Amino acid sequence: MNVKEKWLAFSDIAHRVELNLVLSSLGAMGNCEFVKSASDLRQLVSEARPDEYSVAIGSFQGDVSDINLAAAISHDGNARAVVLVRFRSVHTCNPSTLGG
Repeated sequence: MNVKEKWLAFSDIAHRVELNLVLSSLGAMGNCEFVKSASDLRQLVSEARPDEYSVAIGSFQGDVSDINLAAAISHDGNARAVVLVRFRSVHTCNPSTLGG
């Protein structure tokens, strides 16, 4: 990753920790700006120069799904990269309940 690469990110506040973990692993934390809405994110990227921003999208509630937002931004063609971050709940299993 280019150290001057700029990132835009969007997710619900509740999912920012997970998204920040991914951004940190990509080395993007110092060059990342969180935007307020999905529409703001799409507008900023569409008005930017091609490859000016990479985009990280986490979970959020809204009129559009996270995967559709990522697909739309990717289809628009201006983003250098689009990263969709989804975390699943981790369920633990008690071996004594498995029977056997």
